Amino acid sequence: MLAGLMACMTSACSSTSYPPPQFEQKVDVSKPGVLYETDFSVPYNGTFAPMKLEFGVPHTQYELVLRIADAVPGRLEQEQKEADEIHRKTGVFNITHTTLWKIIGFWGDIEYFDKLSVEQLKTHVRPMKYPGAPIQLRITLTPHPGTHKPIEYITARDHGTGHSTLLAPDQSLVAIFDLSSFAQIGGGFGIFVAEDKLLLLFPNLQLRGNYHLRIENLTPITLPLGIETTLIQRQARIAK
Repeated sequence: MLAGLMACMTSACSSTSYPPPQFEQKVDVSKPGVLYETDFSVPYNGTFAPMKLEFGVPHTQYELVLRIADAVPGRLEQEQKEADEIHRKTGVFNITHTTLWKIIGFWGDIEYFDKLSVEQLKTHVRPMKYPGAPIQLRITLTPHPGTHKPIEYITARDHGTGHSTLLAPDQSLVAIFDLSSFAQIGGGFGIFVAEDKLLLLFPNLQLRGNYHLRIENLTPITLPLGIETTLIQRQARIAK
């Protein structure tokens, strides 16, 4: 009986109906409609030892991001060098000299953000000094029948505040995100090669849950030549 139980734990009982994330796919935001659509399952942690099966909570945490990168060789480095020179002379970082930053946008004074309390952060949007490109995406995440755990999610607005939104059981997430007001994640001053715009963080999806994900582009926009946009769903880089 014990052998049968262990076989069940390592084979059929731990199988999933659909492949788990990750996915990564270049998308064309100059076209309206569906950019990406898929079904996926949330797996158990693959860690297994005799008489011990560990359920890895981090495997239930995923983030959905749009990576924006400059693929023109040397352009980013040259424009960044020019922007750094202006910053050194004037003390102002001017994104009009950097094609990638014009698409991503740039936050205002970081000291403004630091002065806000945790409660204020939950209800306040940090101002953008330079808005990013007006890319609007509609995200729909629908639990399959049998997946009942409420969806919990964190948007770019709430990232880092500890605030999340919990839906009702069996409720689908349907939300529209305007990337012109989203903060860049990663990178910084100096030479960088890519930036991620955090759309959604799912801190705790249901183990063995099955979901349908649909991502639509609502505002077609023509980006400068050489700017690439890539949709990525991956295991989250932070734990909750």
